[in-house]
Amino acid sequence: MKHQTTFLAVCCWAAILRTFVENECPPVYRTFVNFSVNYDMEYFLAKSEIQNIVVDEKKLYVASRNFLEAVNDDLLKEWELCTGPAGSSECTICQLCALGKDTVTEEDTDNRILALDTVMSVLYSCGSSMYGVCFSHELSTDNSLPTSSCLNQKPSKGSESCPDCVASALGTKATLVEDGQSLFFYVANSVNSTLTRNYPRESISVHRPLSSGGGFEENSPGLTVLPRFVDSYPIQYVYSFISGDFVYFLSVQREKPDDKTSPFQTRLGRLSSTERDMARSRMFLEVVSGLDKQTCSSSAFFSSTNDRRSRDGSLVPLLPKEYISINSFQPELLEEVKDVLISAEKLKVNEDQVIGKGHFGIVYHGFYTDPNGKEIHCAVKSLNRITDVEEAEQFLREGIIMKEFHHVNVLSLLGVCLPNEGLPLVVLPYMKHGDLRHFIRSEKRNPTVKDLIGFGLQVARGMEYLAQKKFVHRDLAARNCIWNLIQPCWDPWAPPGGTAAAAAAEAFLAPLLPHPEVLPEMHQQAPGALLGALKKETVTGCQWPESGGVEAEGLAAKKGL
Repeated sequence: MKHQTTFLAVCCWAAILRTFVENECPPVYRTFVNFSVNYDMEYFLAKSEIQNIVVDEKKLYVASRNFLEAVNDDLLKEWELCTGPAGSSECTICQLCALGKDTVTEEDTDNRILALDTVMSVLYSCGSSMYGVCFSHELSTDNSLPTSSCLNQKPSKGSESCPDCVASALGTKATLVEDGQSLFFYVANSVNSTLTRNYPRESISVHRPLSSGGGFEENSPGLTVLPRFVDSYPIQYVYSFISGDFVYFLSVQREKPDDKTSPFQTRLGRLSSTERDMARSRMFLEVVSGLDKQTCSSSAFFSSTNDRRSRDGSLVPLLPKEYISINSFQPELLEEVKDVLISAEKLKVNEDQVIGKGHFGIVYHGFYTDPNGKEIHCAVKSLNRITDVEEAEQFLREGIIMKEFHHVNVLSLLGVCLPNEGLPLVVLPYMKHGDLRHFIRSEKRNPTVKDLIGFGLQVARGMEYLAQKKFVHRDLAARNCIWNLIQPCWDPWAPPGGTAAAAAAEAFLAPLLPHPEVLPEMHQQAPGALLGALKKETVTGCQWPESGGVEAEGLAAKKGL
């Protein structure tokens, strides 16, 4: 042991002496550590270069050359629709158009307009081929391929008029604007002499699609480039959006129309979203280059992101959800409406199964457990217009009256649910046969004029009953008339050998909300005008009234026009 200790001491002293002699420490070699991390990013690969994207609550709609694709929130493709080339056998929807049938050579379709009507769950697409006609794609709730229609069913009228020719092959930007029951396309097109020779398109125009699917209404004159400048002064539109009461178009064009060497400028033009007379509503702003600080918008000039959310599905502000707690109500009111309220534990809402969407909210499939323990398939409607306690209390008081509705042509109310988080929910019986609008437009059914008159009579009886209860239907339209029992000869899914009741059609009126400031004369005049508008809608194949919608006719009746 003594010899080992001595040997170890000698080695240590030798190492120390070597350090002093060499005047340096032993080298320490660096070891490299790789801190890089490989992430497997989820992605979606489109067919070709993406040209337009529309964002919905849980889906992305991606448009590229000759294709339209739907992608879920996991970036997985749900369906694919071929939109071109026009004239090829691959494009089945191209054959739906009157203008598409005269295409001799195949022509690729570049997407120019992709817009979503969130209320009616309809996706609109317009391409560069077939003179810029548009298609409507009625989205389904089961993620299946949408039902497409060409908005150019009527024969073309020649080169002088084509209200259905919307998009431009040179470039198009568009914004959808809702006005009452009507939908308007605010369109900005890049044009030249070749484009305006056949089926001319204007630089700025407004188009209103007819709900019958037959195309667009004859639009009023728009704005366009003077003929002498149509080739020498190109205008390229790069963006379009709505803010407040105006629709804006951002464009790039030369400073002087008669000077091809003048510098380019960015210009911002706007149109009124309520006044569609171009001569009265146009106003242009210039964004001049060369400034130290260029500001295109400010809080005083544009509305907030929250104001635009209802019009642009891609803008989702990070705000807490609005909800009304049941503890906020007066105890006396809760005791009064206890027969109307449905506890959240007895109601199961399937938010992933949407029945439909409307101006007042979204309707979901649901199941309600009644006091006897029986589970009832129901329709649950969220009321996004009721956001404060006072409105909710007024609605609950009205719910007491609504629950007492007992009429063959009026759907009764099952109850109202106030969830722990969220807005009030209206619980109604589920009607599997759909609404009057889809019933009449279905190719499987062919109701006669006598049948249509009978439909209107049943709706009138329901309206009369509501008027006796001092209620006014504020949104009477074919889409809000729902079928309970329909004739077996029209419905292949109806059970055979139906009873006498199964041979009659029953419609219900919704929403059953009274107007908060209704006038006495409104009870007497408006229902008749609204019913007349509904009759016009059914007889014309469920096409919206040309005067601006049901609301406009009701207002005219209120004013005694």
